[in-house]
Amino acid sequence: MAGRPLPRGDASAPRPSQYQQQLPPQQEKRRRPNPLFLVLAVLSAMPTLYFLVCFVISGGGSFFFLLTAWSAMWTVVWWLMADRYR
Repeated sequence: MAGRPLPRGDASAPRPSQYQQQLPPQQEKRRRPNPLFLVLAVLSAMPTLYFLVCFVISGGGSFFFLLTAWSAMWTVVWWLMADRYR
């Protein structure tokens, strides 16, 4: 009887859902950001803040708006790359 397969309707046969219940839950690891891109994001945030202050002080000049938008775009790009490439 050792080599005989179990019939399909046998209750003692393990089901895939029983295997999943026996596994311990895995905790997801939080990946640390890439230090290079994190530094670039912080450094590019400085001119962004400066141009934003200039934009507010100047009363909404379009030149400072373009500089603020350009710097902010690079800050966001570096920040997103810091989380992605690790």
